[in-house]
Amino acid sequence: MTKTVNVTQNLYQVKGNHCGGCKAKIETHLLALSDVQSAEMDLSTKRLSVTGSIDPRAVLSALNNIGFNASLIV
Repeated sequence: MTKTVNVTQNLYQVKGNHCGGCKAKIETHLLALSDVQSAEMDLSTKRLSVTGSIDPRAVLSALNNIGFNASLIV
């Protein structure tokens, strides 16, 4: 039997990111998670797009662990 994997794209508003270093830190940290296929941070809007089968709460927790406060945009 094959397990169905639900891949979604979610948007997050991320506070505290101001530079290319912050952008790289966020993207690198999230891409290291096994259920994340892509992570793209837009510094001008402070929005993060994450695609994968990861639970949005896990993304929020991962961001919090590296010092960024975020909320899911619904």
